[in-house]
Amino acid sequence: MKETDVWNKDCICKRGETLAKIVLKLWPVYKPELSYEINKNIEKFDMANENIVDLVIGKKPEKILFIDTEMLVVSWKDLYLQLINYLYSDEQYRKKMQRAFGFGNRGRFEDIISTREETRGQRGEPLWEQIISDNPVWFKTNKSAAAIMMTIKTWLEYLDIPTDEVTIFLRTK
Repeated sequence: MKETDVWNKDCICKRGETLAKIVLKLWPVYKPELSYEINKNIEKFDMANENIVDLVIGKKPEKILFIDTEMLVVSWKDLYLQLINYLYSDEQYRKKMQRAFGFGNRGRFEDIISTREETRGQRGEPLWEQIISDNPVWFKTNKSAAAIMMTIKTWLEYLDIPTDEVTIFLRTK
């Protein structure tokens, strides 16, 4: 594999097969059991849907598809953090987001962002976090799944991103 110029999915799979054969020669008693479970509980969630609150109850996000970029996520908060950082990394959206940061927590961004560090919850958990490393803006991250979805929808509207360009894949908890 050292002689390969490309390191893509096919090369990685081929390398994995080669390593598996070596392992089986070294430890022949090991018999791998290959079984894959197809999770039929995965469903697509379109941000244009009006019933956001009803659709996210009892579900966890699996991944988000933004135009042609796929991001694997482990929680609603992770989905929010990844999407915000992805948008901020794009120059087209960064300038407009920086304008929004200037508003602080006024207008449509009330309860979404703040220009000052906010207090913590009763148990010391962070309610607001600085999720963009090079920008001193705090985002309210201690939210329910439905509130996170509504917050994402607010950002999409503000950035003039059509809601049909964002698809979230959900699974039942």
